[in-house]
Amino acid sequence: MILRFFEQHPEFKVFGVNVQDGQVNWCECAACRAQDPDQGKGVWELDANDRVPQPITDRWMNYINEVAERVGKVYPDKFIETYAYKDIRPETSHLIPGR
Repeated sequence: MILRFFEQHPEFKVFGVNVQDGQVNWCECAACRAQDPDQGKGVWELDANDRVPQPITDRWMNYINEVAERVGKVYPDKFIETYAYKDIRPETSHLIPGR
């Protein structure tokens, strides 16, 4: 979708990829859960505020980095932006430098 957008709108330099409002049904597969602070060993239940049991900042930033890398291969002059709130909380523990 992003590649198609930049193809159709070459005048744009940035595309935003952001977390949805409200309850987001985050993936609970072993590969995704392994990126969580508990490495997927804890119980996955929403808290009283409908938030995931722990921050999923690392998995979100890994996802955004992957999107940016794929877009950058086709459009090296374009940017992917994101912002964090709700389930994307404290600092990430393993961002890839330079992305």
